[in-house]
Amino acid sequence: MVEKGKNIVSSPQARAFYDALPDQAKFPDMTAIWHEQQRAIAEGKSDTMTFVRGLADYVGREVARVKEQGLAIAIDAPPCPSCSKPLRRIKGSKGYFWSCTGYADGCKFTANDKAGKPELAKAPAPVPSQQHKCQACGAGLVRRPSAKKKGAFWWSCSAYPGCKQTYFDNKGQPDFSKGERA
Repeated sequence: MVEKGKNIVSSPQARAFYDALPDQAKFPDMTAIWHEQQRAIAEGKSDTMTFVRGLADYVGREVARVKEQGLAIAIDAPPCPSCSKPLRRIKGSKGYFWSCTGYADGCKFTANDKAGKPELAKAPAPVPSQQHKCQACGAGLVRRPSAKKKGAFWWSCSAYPGCKQTYFDNKGQPDFSKGERA
């Protein structure tokens, strides 16, 4: 399911799954038949076990058919650049992102979500400042946007993970007087 404004609509994957179902499961006739069987149980003309056995037999036949013939569901998902399995869109605590369906098999690929599509192009590596140097190791500093406060920045050492020194930002300059940022 996908939210579109105030409405919830079926996703392309849900429609593909529906299309792959046998006709008997899609038509309202089946619901009517089951309703009549349940009414017969309520009236004492049939018993619950007969109804349940019939459902179990039907489901068993369909599972066997799918195992034998497969299920033709078109997956409209981009392939993982690491292992070629499909990516899936997941809603996390900070918004949507994409993850590989091969996670259980060891693929740990993830990508940011950009307008409902995975952002597969890597962002260019930040260029260390030639003007501002880390006071702990002398490497160039990198100005980074704050993840917590919009419009705020901080500075980190470009030698990370070897050097974990960070600094507050003061009007586009590292604030060495405050030392390490909180």
